[in-house]
Amino acid sequence: MDKKEKLIFFGEGWYPTEYNPETGYCFTWNKDKSSFLINSDRITGLEFTVKSGLLRPISVTFTFLDGANKALSSEKHEIGDDECIIKITVPRGARRCMVENYTFVPAMMAHGSVDIRTLGIMFVRSIKVSCGNKKIELQLNETEKFSEAQKEITTKRGLVSVIFPVYGNFYTDRLLLAIASARAQKGVDIEIVVSEQGESPKLKDKLDPSIKYLFKKRDHKKGEGDFNPGETRNDAVTNASGEFIYTNDADAIFMNEHFLEKSREILNQNHDMVLHRPPMRKLPIENLEEFKKGAEKNGIQATIASLNLRNEFLATTDDKKRDVRVSIANSEGDLRVRTTSMEEFERYIADPSLKANDHVIWSESMHYGGNLMRREQFESIGGYCEQYVNWGCEDTDLQWKLKNTFNLQFFPKIEEFTVIHLDHEKRYVVAETVDRNEGIFTRRRQGGTYQAIKEDKERRRSRTTLSENSPSC
Repeated sequence: MDKKEKLIFFGEGWYPTEYNPETGYCFTWNKDKSSFLINSDRITGLEFTVKSGLLRPISVTFTFLDGANKALSSEKHEIGDDECIIKITVPRGARRCMVENYTFVPAMMAHGSVDIRTLGIMFVRSIKVSCGNKKIELQLNETEKFSEAQKEITTKRGLVSVIFPVYGNFYTDRLLLAIASARAQKGVDIEIVVSEQGESPKLKDKLDPSIKYLFKKRDHKKGEGDFNPGETRNDAVTNASGEFIYTNDADAIFMNEHFLEKSREILNQNHDMVLHRPPMRKLPIENLEEFKKGAEKNGIQATIASLNLRNEFLATTDDKKRDVRVSIANSEGDLRVRTTSMEEFERYIADPSLKANDHVIWSESMHYGGNLMRREQFESIGGYCEQYVNWGCEDTDLQWKLKNTFNLQFFPKIEEFTVIHLDHEKRYVVAETVDRNEGIFTRRRQGGTYQAIKEDKERRRSRTTLSENSPSC
Protein backbone atom coordinates (compact mmCIF):
# COMPACT_ATOMS: atom_id res chain seq x y z
CA MET A 1 0.00 0.00 0.00
CA ASP A 2 1.25 3.49 -0.81
CA LYS A 3 2.11 5.09 2.51
CA LYS A 4 0.80 8.43 1.26
CA GLU A 5 -2.67 6.99 0.73
CA LYS A 6 -4.78 6.83 3.87
CA LEU A 7 -7.44 4.13 3.57
CA ILE A 8 -8.39 4.76 7.20
CA PHE A 9 -7.95 7.94 9.24
CA PHE A 10 -8.28 7.53 13.02
CA GLY A 11 -9.61 10.57 14.85
CA GLU A 12 -12.01 11.14 17.72
CA GLY A 13 -11.62 8.68 20.59
CA TRP A 14 -8.56 6.80 19.27
CA TYR A 15 -4.90 7.23 20.10
CA PRO A 16 -1.68 5.15 19.76
CA THR A 17 -0.49 3.53 22.94
CA GLU A 18 2.16 0.96 23.81
CA TYR A 19 0.04 -2.08 24.59
CA ASN A 20 2.68 -4.79 24.41
CA PRO A 21 6.42 -4.37 23.70
CA GLU A 22 6.31 -7.46 21.46
CA THR A 23 3.57 -6.09 19.24
CA GLY A 24 4.72 -2.46 19.15
CA TYR A 25 2.03 0.12 18.69
CA CYS A 26 -1.68 -0.48 18.53
CA PHE A 27 -4.74 1.73 18.73
CA THR A 28 -6.79 2.05 21.89
CA TRP A 29 -10.49 2.72 21.79
CA ASN A 30 -11.16 4.38 25.10
CA LYS A 31 -14.61 5.95 25.19
CA ASP A 32 -18.23 4.91 24.81
CA LYS A 33 -18.34 6.42 21.31
CA SER A 34 -15.48 6.85 18.85
CA SER A 35 -15.19 7.20 15.10
CA PHE A 36 -12.82 6.89 12.16
CA LEU A 37 -12.92 7.98 8.53
CA ILE A 38 -12.67 5.46 5.71
CA ASN A 39 -12.17 5.50 1.95
CA SER A 40 -15.03 3.22 0.90
CA ASP A 41 -14.32 3.78 -2.78
CA ARG A 42 -11.72 1.06 -2.35
CA ILE A 43 -12.56 -0.71 0.94
CA THR A 44 -15.25 -3.41 0.93
CA GLY A 45 -14.50 -5.03 4.29
CA LEU A 46 -12.63 -4.59 7.57
CA GLU A 47 -11.12 -7.18 9.86
CA PHE A 48 -10.08 -6.11 13.37
CA THR A 49 -7.97 -8.27 15.66
CA VAL A 50 -8.86 -6.99 19.14
CA LYS A 51 -8.21 -7.80 22.76
CA SER A 52 -10.24 -6.38 25.63
CA GLY A 53 -8.70 -4.47 28.52
CA LEU A 54 -9.27 -5.18 32.20
CA LEU A 55 -12.70 -3.57 32.02
CA ARG A 56 -13.88 -5.03 28.76
CA PRO A 57 -16.85 -3.89 26.69
CA ILE A 58 -19.53 -6.61 26.54
CA SER A 59 -20.62 -5.60 23.06
CA VAL A 60 -19.41 -3.23 20.37
CA THR A 61 -21.54 -1.77 17.57
CA PHE A 62 -20.09 -0.52 14.29
CA THR A 63 -22.33 1.92 12.40
CA PHE A 64 -21.38 3.21 8.94
CA LEU A 65 -22.34 6.73 7.87
CA ASP A 66 -22.28 8.40 4.47
CA GLY A 67 -20.85 11.86 3.71
CA ALA A 68 -24.00 13.49 5.11
CA ASN A 69 -23.71 11.47 8.36
CA LYS A 70 -26.70 9.33 7.41
CA ALA A 71 -26.59 5.76 8.76
CA LEU A 72 -26.09 3.11 6.06
CA SER A 73 -25.72 -0.05 8.14
CA SER A 74 -25.01 -1.24 11.67
CA GLU A 75 -23.40 -4.41 13.06
CA LYS A 76 -23.17 -5.53 16.70
CA HIS A 77 -20.35 -7.80 17.90
CA GLU A 78 -19.61 -9.47 21.22
CA ILE A 79 -16.15 -9.19 22.80
CA GLY A 80 -14.84 -12.16 24.77
CA ASP A 81 -12.07 -12.44 27.34
CA ASP A 82 -9.47 -13.54 24.80
CA GLU A 83 -8.19 -12.04 21.60
CA CYS A 84 -10.77 -12.25 18.84
CA ILE A 85 -11.37 -11.19 15.22
CA ILE A 86 -14.24 -8.91 14.19
CA LYS A 87 -15.14 -8.97 10.49
CA ILE A 88 -17.24 -6.11 9.13
CA THR A 89 -18.81 -5.48 5.74
CA VAL A 90 -18.36 -1.91 4.51
CA PRO A 91 -21.40 -0.58 2.58
CA ARG A 92 -20.85 1.37 -0.61
CA GLY A 93 -20.71 5.12 -0.02
CA ALA A 94 -19.55 4.88 3.60
CA ARG A 95 -17.29 7.69 4.76
CA ARG A 96 -17.25 7.23 8.53
CA CYS A 97 -17.60 4.39 11.00
CA MET A 98 -18.98 5.06 14.48
CA VAL A 99 -17.91 2.61 17.21
CA GLU A 100 -20.12 2.41 20.30
CA ASN A 101 -19.68 0.60 23.59
CA TYR A 102 -22.67 0.44 25.91
CA THR A 103 -20.73 -0.82 28.94
CA PHE A 104 -19.95 1.57 31.78
CA VAL A 105 -18.06 0.37 34.84
CA PRO A 106 -17.46 2.74 37.78
CA ALA A 107 -14.40 2.03 39.92
CA MET A 108 -13.50 3.58 43.25
CA MET A 109 -9.86 4.52 43.74
CA ALA A 110 -8.23 5.34 47.09
CA HIS A 111 -7.51 9.00 46.39
CA GLY A 112 -9.44 11.03 48.93
CA SER A 113 -13.18 10.78 48.37
CA VAL A 114 -12.99 11.13 44.61
CA ASP A 115 -14.80 8.66 42.39
CA ILE A 116 -12.41 8.06 39.52
CA ARG A 117 -14.39 6.36 36.77
CA THR A 118 -12.87 3.96 34.27
CA LEU A 119 -14.43 3.02 30.94
CA GLY A 120 -14.13 -0.30 29.13
CA ILE A 121 -11.12 -0.42 26.81
CA MET A 122 -10.62 -2.28 23.53
CA PHE A 123 -7.11 -2.66 22.12
CA VAL A 124 -6.84 -3.03 18.33
CA ARG A 125 -3.78 -5.14 17.58
CA SER A 126 -4.10 -5.33 13.80
CA ILE A 127 -6.39 -4.23 10.98
CA LYS A 128 -6.91 -5.80 7.57
CA VAL A 129 -8.85 -4.11 4.78
CA SER A 130 -10.43 -5.85 1.81
CA CYS A 131 -10.00 -3.97 -1.47
CA GLY A 132 -11.93 -6.10 -3.96
CA ASN A 133 -10.20 -9.49 -4.02
CA LYS A 134 -7.09 -8.11 -2.36
CA LYS A 135 -6.58 -8.06 1.42
CA ILE A 136 -4.09 -5.59 2.91
CA GLU A 137 -2.86 -5.63 6.50
CA LEU A 138 -2.33 -2.09 7.77
CA GLN A 139 0.78 -1.43 9.79
CA LEU A 140 -0.50 0.71 12.65
CA ASN A 141 2.68 2.73 12.81
CA GLU A 142 2.09 3.70 9.15
CA THR A 143 -1.43 5.03 9.66
CA GLU A 144 -2.05 8.64 10.56
CA LYS A 145 0.09 9.56 13.54
CA PHE A 146 -1.19 12.12 15.99
CA SER A 147 2.07 13.84 16.92
CA GLU A 148 2.28 17.26 15.30
CA ALA A 149 5.72 17.93 16.76
CA GLN A 150 7.79 20.46 14.88
CA LYS A 151 11.02 18.87 16.05
CA GLU A 152 12.17 15.34 16.74
CA ILE A 153 11.89 15.14 20.53
CA THR A 154 12.64 11.87 22.30
CA THR A 155 9.94 11.15 24.88
CA LYS A 156 11.34 10.16 28.26
CA ARG A 157 9.28 7.60 30.13
CA GLY A 158 7.94 8.83 33.46
CA LEU A 159 9.22 12.39 33.00
CA VAL A 160 6.74 15.20 33.70
CA SER A 161 7.15 18.35 31.60
CA VAL A 162 5.82 21.41 33.46
CA ILE A 163 4.71 24.10 31.00
CA PHE A 164 4.79 27.82 31.86
CA PRO A 165 3.36 30.22 29.23
CA VAL A 166 4.06 33.95 29.67
CA TYR A 167 2.95 37.01 27.70
CA GLY A 168 4.02 40.63 27.31
CA ASN A 169 4.16 42.60 30.57
CA PHE A 170 3.80 39.59 32.84
CA TYR A 171 4.90 39.44 36.47
CA THR A 172 8.45 38.03 36.43
CA ASP A 173 8.64 37.75 40.23
CA ARG A 174 5.58 35.48 40.32
CA LEU A 175 6.93 33.28 37.52
CA LEU A 176 10.23 32.76 39.34
CA LEU A 177 8.36 31.72 42.48
CA ALA A 178 6.21 29.32 40.44
CA ILE A 179 9.33 27.80 38.86
CA ALA A 180 10.95 27.42 42.30
CA SER A 181 7.83 25.60 43.48
CA ALA A 182 7.98 23.23 40.50
CA ARG A 183 11.68 22.51 41.03
CA ALA A 184 10.94 21.63 44.67
CA GLN A 185 8.69 18.73 43.62
CA LYS A 186 9.82 15.36 45.01
CA GLY A 187 9.40 11.74 43.95
CA VAL A 188 9.21 12.52 40.23
CA ASP A 189 11.56 13.58 37.46
CA ILE A 190 10.52 16.88 35.89
CA GLU A 191 11.63 19.31 33.23
CA ILE A 192 10.49 22.92 33.01
CA VAL A 193 9.58 24.57 29.72
CA VAL A 194 8.95 28.33 29.60
CA SER A 195 7.35 29.73 26.44
CA GLU A 196 7.34 33.53 26.21
CA GLN A 197 5.47 35.65 23.69
CA GLY A 198 5.99 39.42 23.51
CA GLU A 199 7.83 42.32 21.97
CA SER A 200 11.23 41.36 23.42
CA PRO A 201 12.63 38.38 25.41
CA LYS A 202 12.41 39.61 29.00
CA LEU A 203 13.40 36.24 30.47
CA LYS A 204 16.47 35.55 28.36
CA ASP A 205 19.04 36.04 31.15
CA LYS A 206 16.83 35.34 34.18
CA LEU A 207 16.32 31.57 33.93
CA ASP A 208 18.52 28.68 34.97
CA PRO A 209 20.24 27.05 31.94
CA SER A 210 18.53 23.74 32.75
CA ILE A 211 15.14 25.29 31.86
CA LYS A 212 13.99 25.05 28.25
CA TYR A 213 13.21 28.58 27.13
CA LEU A 214 11.36 29.65 23.97
CA PHE A 215 10.59 33.13 22.73
CA LYS A 216 8.31 34.28 19.92
CA LYS A 217 7.94 37.93 18.97
CA ARG A 218 4.37 39.25 18.93
CA ASP A 219 3.50 42.94 18.94
CA HIS A 220 1.24 44.29 21.62
CA LYS A 221 -1.60 46.37 20.20
CA LYS A 222 -2.41 49.62 21.92
CA GLY A 223 -4.97 49.15 24.67
CA GLU A 224 -5.53 45.45 23.99
CA GLY A 225 -3.51 42.26 24.16
CA ASP A 226 -3.17 40.31 20.94
CA PHE A 227 -1.23 37.39 22.38
CA ASN A 228 -2.02 33.86 21.27
CA PRO A 229 -2.17 31.66 24.41
CA GLY A 230 -2.85 28.42 22.51
CA GLU A 231 0.11 28.92 20.20
CA THR A 232 2.43 29.72 23.10
CA ARG A 233 1.40 26.58 25.00
CA ASN A 234 1.58 24.36 21.91
CA ASP A 235 5.12 25.53 21.17
CA ALA A 236 6.12 24.61 24.72
CA VAL A 237 4.68 21.09 24.46
CA THR A 238 6.32 20.63 21.05
CA ASN A 239 9.69 21.22 22.68
CA ALA A 240 8.92 19.18 25.81
CA SER A 241 10.30 15.66 26.17
CA GLY A 242 8.18 14.26 29.02
CA GLU A 243 5.81 11.32 28.78
CA PHE A 244 3.47 13.45 30.90
CA ILE A 245 2.53 17.09 30.39
CA TYR A 246 1.42 19.40 33.21
CA THR A 247 0.15 22.73 31.93
CA ASN A 248 0.62 25.43 34.53
CA ASP A 249 0.24 29.20 34.68
CA ALA A 250 3.08 31.58 35.46
CA ASP A 251 1.47 32.61 38.74
CA ALA A 252 0.47 29.23 40.22
CA ILE A 253 2.56 27.32 42.79
CA PHE A 254 2.18 23.85 44.30
CA MET A 255 1.25 23.66 47.98
CA ASN A 256 2.44 20.08 48.33
CA GLU A 257 5.90 18.96 47.19
CA HIS A 258 4.45 15.59 46.13
CA PHE A 259 1.68 17.07 43.95
CA LEU A 260 3.08 15.77 40.63
CA GLU A 261 4.19 12.43 42.09
CA LYS A 262 0.73 11.62 43.48
CA SER A 263 -1.03 12.94 40.37
CA ARG A 264 1.10 10.80 38.09
CA GLU A 265 0.33 7.74 40.24
CA ILE A 266 -3.38 8.24 39.48
CA LEU A 267 -2.74 8.35 35.73
CA ASN A 268 -0.47 5.30 35.89
CA GLN A 269 -3.42 3.33 37.26
CA ASN A 270 -5.83 4.72 34.62
CA HIS A 271 -4.23 4.91 31.19
CA ASP A 272 -7.03 6.85 29.48
CA MET A 273 -7.54 9.35 32.32
CA VAL A 274 -6.72 13.06 32.29
CA LEU A 275 -6.74 15.25 35.42
CA HIS A 276 -7.76 18.90 35.33
CA ARG A 277 -8.60 21.92 37.49
CA PRO A 278 -6.88 21.32 40.84
CA PRO A 279 -8.40 23.17 43.83
CA MET A 280 -6.84 26.59 44.33
CA ARG A 281 -6.31 29.11 47.11
CA LYS A 282 -5.38 32.76 46.57
CA LEU A 283 -2.40 34.59 48.05
CA PRO A 284 -3.55 38.26 48.37
CA ILE A 285 -1.58 40.90 46.47
CA GLU A 286 -0.55 42.68 49.70
CA ASN A 287 1.13 39.45 50.92
CA LEU A 288 3.37 38.92 47.90
CA GLU A 289 6.43 40.88 49.07
CA GLU A 290 6.49 39.14 52.45
CA PHE A 291 6.07 35.78 50.71
CA LYS A 292 8.98 36.56 48.36
CA LYS A 293 11.24 37.54 51.26
CA GLY A 294 10.32 34.37 53.11
CA ALA A 295 11.11 32.22 50.06
CA GLU A 296 14.49 33.94 49.59
CA LYS A 297 15.41 33.47 53.25
CA ASN A 298 13.89 30.10 54.17
CA GLY A 299 13.16 28.41 50.84
CA ILE A 300 9.93 28.09 48.91
CA GLN A 301 8.55 24.98 50.64
CA ALA A 302 9.19 26.23 54.17
CA THR A 303 7.48 29.50 53.28
CA ILE A 304 4.47 27.70 51.83
CA ALA A 305 4.26 25.52 54.96
CA SER A 306 4.13 28.66 57.15
CA LEU A 307 1.09 30.16 55.38
CA ASN A 308 -2.16 30.79 57.23
CA LEU A 309 -4.88 28.50 55.78
CA ARG A 310 -7.73 29.29 58.17
CA ASN A 311 -9.86 30.72 55.35
CA GLU A 312 -10.64 27.86 52.95
CA PHE A 313 -10.16 30.11 49.90
CA LEU A 314 -7.00 31.97 50.96
CA ALA A 315 -3.36 31.37 51.84
CA THR A 316 -1.93 34.38 53.71
CA THR A 317 1.33 35.42 55.32
CA ASP A 318 -0.45 37.15 58.21
CA ASP A 319 -3.32 36.61 60.66
CA LYS A 320 -5.42 39.46 59.31
CA LYS A 321 -9.11 38.60 59.05
CA ARG A 322 -10.41 38.99 55.50
CA ASP A 323 -14.07 38.92 54.54
CA VAL A 324 -14.60 36.85 51.41
CA ARG A 325 -17.73 36.91 49.26
CA VAL A 326 -18.54 33.65 47.47
CA SER A 327 -20.42 33.15 44.20
CA ILE A 328 -21.65 29.64 43.33
CA ALA A 329 -23.13 28.73 39.96
CA ASN A 330 -23.77 25.64 37.85
CA SER A 331 -21.63 25.73 34.72
CA GLU A 332 -22.65 22.96 32.30
CA GLY A 333 -23.01 20.44 35.08
CA ASP A 334 -19.90 21.56 36.98
CA LEU A 335 -20.03 23.55 40.20
CA ARG A 336 -18.25 26.88 39.70
CA VAL A 337 -17.15 28.63 42.89
CA ARG A 338 -15.68 32.13 42.66
CA THR A 339 -14.59 34.51 45.41
CA THR A 340 -13.78 38.17 45.89
CA SER A 341 -12.99 40.53 48.75
CA MET A 342 -15.71 42.57 50.40
CA GLU A 343 -14.15 45.78 49.00
CA GLU A 344 -14.14 44.45 45.45
CA PHE A 345 -17.67 43.13 45.84
CA GLU A 346 -18.93 46.55 46.89
CA ARG A 347 -17.21 48.08 43.85
CA TYR A 348 -18.81 45.41 41.67
CA ILE A 349 -22.29 46.26 43.01
CA ALA A 350 -21.77 50.01 42.67
CA ASP A 351 -20.40 49.96 39.10
CA PRO A 352 -22.84 48.41 36.55
CA SER A 353 -20.14 48.43 33.85
CA LEU A 354 -18.25 45.71 35.73
CA LYS A 355 -21.07 43.21 35.13
CA ALA A 356 -19.82 42.72 31.58
CA ASN A 357 -16.24 42.33 32.76
CA ASP A 358 -16.64 40.51 36.06
CA HIS A 359 -13.50 38.43 35.47
CA VAL A 360 -11.63 41.44 36.86
CA ILE A 361 -13.46 41.16 40.20
CA TRP A 362 -13.94 37.44 40.81
CA SER A 363 -11.29 34.75 41.33
CA GLU A 364 -11.75 31.04 40.64
CA SER A 365 -11.43 28.41 43.38
CA MET A 366 -10.01 25.93 40.85
CA HIS A 367 -6.97 26.33 38.62
CA TYR A 368 -8.52 26.20 35.15
CA GLY A 369 -5.10 26.15 33.50
CA GLY A 370 -3.90 23.08 35.42
CA ASN A 371 -4.04 19.86 33.37
CA LEU A 372 -2.06 16.63 33.65
CA MET A 373 -2.12 14.19 30.74
CA ARG A 374 0.08 11.99 28.61
CA ARG A 375 1.78 13.72 25.73
CA GLU A 376 0.12 11.30 23.28
CA GLN A 377 -3.28 12.37 24.59
CA PHE A 378 -2.43 16.04 24.11
CA GLU A 379 -1.31 15.44 20.53
CA SER A 380 -4.28 13.21 19.68
CA ILE A 381 -6.74 16.08 20.24
CA GLY A 382 -4.64 18.62 18.34
CA GLY A 383 -3.32 20.40 21.42
CA TYR A 384 -4.64 23.86 22.27
CA CYS A 385 -6.83 25.74 19.84
CA GLU A 386 -4.84 28.65 18.36
CA GLN A 387 -7.83 30.79 17.38
CA TYR A 388 -8.20 32.57 20.73
CA VAL A 389 -6.52 35.90 21.39
CA ASN A 390 -5.46 37.42 24.72
CA TRP A 391 -7.29 35.92 27.71
CA GLY A 392 -10.06 33.35 27.89
CA CYS A 393 -11.41 30.05 26.57
CA GLU A 394 -8.22 28.24 25.51
CA ASP A 395 -8.18 26.11 28.69
CA THR A 396 -11.94 25.47 28.61
CA ASP A 397 -11.67 24.50 24.93
CA LEU A 398 -8.84 22.04 25.61
CA GLN A 399 -10.77 20.44 28.46
CA TRP A 400 -13.91 20.18 26.30
CA LYS A 401 -11.95 18.18 23.72
CA LEU A 402 -10.36 16.03 26.43
CA LYS A 403 -13.75 15.34 28.04
CA ASN A 404 -15.20 14.09 24.75
CA THR A 405 -12.16 11.97 23.93
CA PHE A 406 -10.74 10.66 27.20
CA ASN A 407 -11.75 10.01 30.81
CA LEU A 408 -11.45 13.57 32.10
CA GLN A 409 -11.61 13.93 35.89
CA PHE A 410 -11.04 16.71 38.42
CA PHE A 411 -7.96 16.60 40.62
CA PRO A 412 -8.99 15.29 44.06
CA LYS A 413 -10.35 18.19 46.12
CA ILE A 414 -7.97 17.83 49.05
CA GLU A 415 -4.97 19.87 50.25
CA GLU A 416 -2.50 17.39 48.76
CA PHE A 417 -3.60 18.47 45.26
CA THR A 418 -4.14 22.18 45.95
CA VAL A 419 -2.27 25.01 44.23
CA ILE A 420 -1.87 28.66 45.23
CA HIS A 421 -2.59 31.56 42.89
CA LEU A 422 -0.27 34.52 43.43
CA ASP A 423 -2.90 37.20 42.98
CA HIS A 424 -2.35 40.26 40.77
CA GLU A 425 -4.21 42.96 38.92
CA LYS A 426 -6.01 41.60 35.86
CA ARG A 427 -4.81 44.16 33.37
CA TYR A 428 -5.05 41.74 30.47
CA VAL A 429 -8.82 41.13 30.63
CA VAL A 430 -10.70 43.02 27.91
CA ALA A 431 -14.48 42.55 27.70
CA GLU A 432 -14.59 42.74 23.89
CA THR A 433 -11.90 40.09 23.53
CA VAL A 434 -13.65 37.81 26.02
CA ASP A 435 -16.89 38.09 24.00
CA ARG A 436 -15.01 37.32 20.78
CA ASN A 437 -13.36 34.25 22.27
CA GLU A 438 -16.61 32.95 23.73
CA GLY A 439 -18.19 33.30 20.28
CA ILE A 440 -15.42 31.16 18.78
CA PHE A 441 -15.91 28.52 21.46
CA THR A 442 -19.68 28.44 20.86
CA ARG A 443 -19.11 27.88 17.13
CA ARG A 444 -16.63 25.09 17.78
CA ARG A 445 -19.00 23.26 20.14
CA GLN A 446 -21.77 23.49 17.58
CA GLY A 447 -19.47 21.95 14.97
CA GLY A 448 -18.54 19.07 17.29
CA THR A 449 -15.36 17.69 18.82
CA TYR A 450 -14.20 15.84 15.72
CA GLN A 451 -14.31 18.96 13.54
CA ALA A 452 -12.59 21.06 16.22
CA ILE A 453 -9.74 18.55 16.52
CA LYS A 454 -9.40 18.48 12.75
CA GLU A 455 -9.24 22.29 12.61
CA ASP A 456 -6.59 22.45 15.33
CA LYS A 457 -4.39 19.79 13.74
CA GLU A 458 -4.59 21.46 10.34
CA ARG A 459 -3.72 24.85 11.82
CA ARG A 460 -0.71 23.48 13.70
CA ARG A 461 0.41 21.56 10.61
CA SER A 462 0.06 24.68 8.47
CA ARG A 463 2.00 26.79 10.99
CA THR A 464 4.75 24.16 11.07
CA THR A 465 5.00 24.22 7.27
CA LEU A 466 5.20 28.03 7.21
CA SER A 467 7.89 27.95 9.88
CA GLU A 468 9.95 25.38 7.96
CA ASN A 469 9.68 27.37 4.72
CA SER A 470 10.49 30.75 6.29
CA PRO A 471 13.98 32.11 5.57
CA SER A 472 16.30 31.81 8.53
CA CYS A 473 17.56 34.97 10.22
